[in-house]
Amino acid sequence: MALNQSSGIEIPGITASADLSSSQYYVVKFSGANTVALCDTAGEVAAGVLDNAPASGGVAKVIALGPAKVKLSGTVTRGGGLKAHTDGTARAAEATSVSGATVVGSNAFAKALESGVSGDIIWCLVVPNLVVTTAA
Repeated sequence: MALNQSSGIEIPGITASADLSSSQYYVVKFSGANTVALCDTAGEVAAGVLDNAPASGGVAKVIALGPAKVKLSGTVTRGGGLKAHTDGTARAAEATSVSGATVVGSNAFAKALESGVSGDIIWCLVVPNLVVTTAA
């Protein structure tokens, strides 16, 4: 990737509701009025990706749209959808098919711009409400 810093659209006026000083590039969710916390449920709706490392009450730079770096907890393929995992990292978003009908399996928040494995930090394109489907 030619990018060397996140250049996505940031949500203004957001603070950390807990200590996120070791959570840069993790996936966050809204946790209250103008606050964010780590996503802690697999596939939950994400506000975006944390682009800094704020202490509790500190300003949280959350990339809600556009290019951002994200930490992985599983193997992902370039171009694939990403979802939040239980520890705030990202992993591949998969859809499932039930009785021949396509069912979205999780709330994807981004597309992977690089392939990677657990522990890697890769570039992604944050796209709110991304739909991941299977072939019908």
